[in-house]
Amino acid sequence: MMPETSQYSAVSLFKTRPIVYKLGLFCLFCSFISFLIGFSSAYWIRYEYKEERYGSEHLDVDLQDTHYELYAGLWNAPCSSGAACNTGILVAQIAFSFHLAGYVISLLVAAYENCKKVDPLIYHSRVLELCVFVTGILGTAGMAVFMVWYSTSFYHTGFKWSLAVTSLSLTGIYITFLLLAVGNRKQFLSTRGTVLVPPQQGGVIYYNTGNACGTTVVHSQFGNQSHVQQTQPLLPQQPYFYPQVNNLGAPPAYSLPPAYPSLNSQPQSFAYPNYYEQQREGHAMASAPPYDSTVPQKS
Repeated sequence: MMPETSQYSAVSLFKTRPIVYKLGLFCLFCSFISFLIGFSSAYWIRYEYKEERYGSEHLDVDLQDTHYELYAGLWNAPCSSGAACNTGILVAQIAFSFHLAGYVISLLVAAYENCKKVDPLIYHSRVLELCVFVTGILGTAGMAVFMVWYSTSFYHTGFKWSLAVTSLSLTGIYITFLLLAVGNRKQFLSTRGTVLVPPQQGGVIYYNTGNACGTTVVHSQFGNQSHVQQTQPLLPQQPYFYPQVNNLGAPPAYSLPPAYPSLNSQPQSFAYPNYYEQQREGHAMASAPPYDSTVPQKS
């Protein structure tokens, strides 16, 4: 269950979208306009119509046939091979009708997903990309059925500009899917965002969420510095009421205490090895040096 967000952290998703995602929305709108033009126009194919004329039985006259060059679209395309041809164009019309419905649903989902106010660090959805992908599949199926129907009609002589515009819209819908899929990333993982806080606490805080965990400088016993990665984020991932940033350089709010290395509290002497203790425990050693006061003794 998604946690409830406050009024200060809820923003419009369109403001936080990257340029790639906004370009995908623009491509979706252009593809929809292109498909409407091709879908409603009657210039998909060009075909010839021949009117045969016969002479009179009493007169030896042979009249020439008349040829007409006509144009047709998706909704008035002629057939020449019976019921199979009629079924093919009907399936293409149904597929393109669902393709149009997919465009409308995708535009409505795009408006809903990008205009509502949510917390960008918590809310993430791929519904728009799914709708766009299904819309592209329906359009591709309709175009494939239409081309099969076209190949069965023997008197079609060419294509016209409406079919080219419709094909361009199909290309645009797949480009839209790629742009939306790349641009729709989780805000707290890889993008830079803003957190809205009450005005009395400093207004808007900009943060970089690429690295949610901070580092702590640790000094070793030899004077070297090392940066230890924290195991928990310095700030909670749910931006509700963050205090104002301290200008004096104090640690961030809710930061962990610095981690210092544990040092050995009982240092050992490295002047000479403890010969007598090792010999007592059974270790083979060389002859012992002469006893004097320089050899450390066991207390």
